[in-house]
Amino acid sequence: MAVMRGAAAKSDLLGSLLKNVSRSFYLTLRVLPLGLREPIGLAYLLARAADTIADTSLIPPARRLELLLLVRARINGEAAVQSRLNSSPPNSVPIRPILTNRSC
Repeated sequence: MAVMRGAAAKSDLLGSLLKNVSRSFYLTLRVLPLGLREPIGLAYLLARAADTIADTSLIPPARRLELLLLVRARINGEAAVQSRLNSSPPNSVPIRPILTNRSC
């Protein structure tokens, strides 16, 4: 029963975050099968977070890159990020040149 309460709390938190970030996206999740709502909602929130980091002018580009790489590493379950700041995994677009060449 504790597992059910934890799952319900997690679902409530996700729903609350989605309502506050994008009410229209939150409402459209209802058309998806129940098992897809949580992973799609979480993916959306992760994309919004990454987009916010990449687009802000409040943080210098080099620091934004570090934060984006940290987010990516955490999503991938990696604990150590520092050694990955200058490399990209196979089949990915390197983020460093994109951010350092932006005029933000």
